[in-house]
Amino acid sequence: MQTTDASYRWKALFAASVLLALWLLLLPGDVLLGAKVWLASWLPYAQDLEQSNITDHTDKWVHLSLFTLLGGLATRIWWGGALFRPMMWGLFAMAVGTECLQHFIPGRGASWADLMADAAGLVVGVVFWRSLLPQYGLWVRGNE
Repeated sequence: MQTTDASYRWKALFAASVLLALWLLLLPGDVLLGAKVWLASWLPYAQDLEQSNITDHTDKWVHLSLFTLLGGLATRIWWGGALFRPMMWGLFAMAVGTECLQHFIPGRGASWADLMADAAGLVVGVVFWRSLLPQYGLWVRGNE
């Protein structure tokens, strides 16, 4: 029973992550800008970071991070099962769909670079889960 409870928790975390990703990817541009300004007001040296151009590609890092999380969780939950490939294709379809929808959201725009960051994130999530984490015995399926 404990394994079943753990798998439900992983799936609930995955579902919450999908909803978070959809919410962040489909927010209007002015809301994102407001959140960035609010966050910067709390960060020390935020003005220095902005002037250093280190934040120029923040959106690509967000796309990469979101889809790394989704790819990693999908790998953790469905690796080796019949649902793994359809789930990964579904996540890629979500990436394509959200990019297409961003074209119609005020202050947002569709971008091939964002789509590539999403796809790269899926790959990084799978590779990270399958290569790095098992070496250290962390979060490996069956170690609930």
